[in-house]
Amino acid sequence: MPVDCNRIDPIEAYKLRTVNRLTYPEIAKYFGVSKGAVIQRLQALSALMHSKPEHEAYQSVKPMLLSALEEQLIASCTDPAVIEKAGLRDRVVALGIVFDKLRLTTGGSTQNVQVFSRIIIEAEERIGSKTPDKALPLDEKHGNTETPTLEQVSEAIRKSV
Repeated sequence: MPVDCNRIDPIEAYKLRTVNRLTYPEIAKYFGVSKGAVIQRLQALSALMHSKPEHEAYQSVKPMLLSALEEQLIASCTDPAVIEKAGLRDRVVALGIVFDKLRLTTGGSTQNVQVFSRIIIEAEERIGSKTPDKALPLDEKHGNTETPTLEQVSEAIRKSV
């Protein structure tokens, strides 16, 4: 591939050609390369792409293909001989991925959002306010009647953990 072709972003050139309807000479001018370089780069990209009917057919069966692949991978991952060959690090990484996917597919949190939510709710309950403009005193029993500061809220959160 000529050096000129390397200066062309194939995706951007494809969009300029198909979406913006620019000609090859216009795209060449945009990238500062020859018309031939543009044609060559777009031909290389086109070779990777299917026709629209082929692409639509693939998209329609893609979930089924991925599901079948998933079944094969699960079977290989549960094969005792395969597990025995895997190192400890690989097994731990696989366990983490499976755990995350299980939580995702069962509607569970995949991040610590639930933990943070619980901490915030507990802190708000201790402070006695749901919104800053209606904040109640941090500790009315001990005479503190001022709106809590950020440091006080942070301390309340730390104590609730």
